Amino acid sequence: MEPYRTPPYSGRFDYPTKSWVHAITDRLNYLIDRFIRSDATHLWIVDGDNQPPPDALCKLIKLNVDIASGVYPKHGDKDSLLFGEVPNLKSKRITYTPWHLKDVRGKVIGENMAVAGGNGCMLIKRRVLLQHHQQVPPLRFSTEGGGSDLVFWIEAQRIGYTARVHCGVVCSHLPEWSFKEMNP
Repeated sequence: MEPYRTPPYSGRFDYPTKSWVHAITDRLNYLIDRFIRSDATHLWIVDGDNQPPPDALCKLIKLNVDIASGVYPKHGDKDSLLFGEVPNLKSKRITYTPWHLKDVRGKVIGENMAVAGGNGCMLIKRRVLLQHHQQVPPLRFSTEGGGSDLVFWIEAQRIGYTARVHCGVVCSHLPEWSFKEMNP
């Protein structure tokens, strides 16, 4: 199957009555539906404003977990990542403690703690997105309860899927943080 790429952002959404978060969530779920109809084993999501390093996909596949991700900084703060530890998976309130790049660069995190973050460089195994029980809907991105990316990470781990964040896969987050700035 050829890689599927969404068209470049046109400056307007196809959903005039929805927020940008809802529009992005709908687009991610559309990509998942296309993926499920393919014979691919993994779905790699890379946001248009992220640039992963050339070896990112290999490093994420080698982790051999259900959900793997590289890292990237928040817009406006180069040192704070959009990734962190989830203190309580059972809590109704979605929270996480963000990491600082200088503290985690090069580490793989998530074996002994729940993790969450963005979906700008996320690799998902096919099994995570399949329906496993007739009365339980398959896992998808949702805006209910918080940001769609955080909800996805947390729900997947609540179900029992494995997740890791590879802090050696450091991506740009444009327009502020170029690949060179993030990988000196």
